[in-house]
Amino acid sequence: MPFVACYLLRSDSKMYKGSTYIGFTTDPRRRIRQHNGLVVNGAWQTKRKRPWTMVVVVHGFPNKVAGLQFEWAWQHPKRSRLVKGVYRSKRPPYGMKGKLQILYEMLNLLPWKNYPLHVHYTSDVVMSVGQKYSRKPPAHMDVLTGTLDDLPL
Repeated sequence: MPFVACYLLRSDSKMYKGSTYIGFTTDPRRRIRQHNGLVVNGAWQTKRKRPWTMVVVVHGFPNKVAGLQFEWAWQHPKRSRLVKGVYRSKRPPYGMKGKLQILYEMLNLLPWKNYPLHVHYTSDVVMSVGQKYSRKPPAHMDVLTGTLDDLPL
């Protein structure tokens, strides 16, 4: 089974503090280097708000299509037919905290709650934020902390 993941980036730029970006990849180590301009090709949308830190990687999707569907729903929670019923207000939560709330809600929705997903944080601080303001994921899903090198590529 190929490695398929969705991720959340946080901008470390002082001018764009609080900016986030959600994406899809099959190689998170290469992808963060593209976002930060260390490798050419791709990542033009994040060029202005560099540097970026990859704070969460969700992996274990059965195929690329499932990963891309998850990415789209995470990016567009008000438009996704699977997620839009969760948020009654006109505006979904925003910023890193809001994106983590949406993530945890999505992990508890069909079809994703049945997938053998893993939530990999690159920071204990971000993990505590995610767990403080969100529902717990299903019991069969792992929530881990470590570097991008710890991912099973």
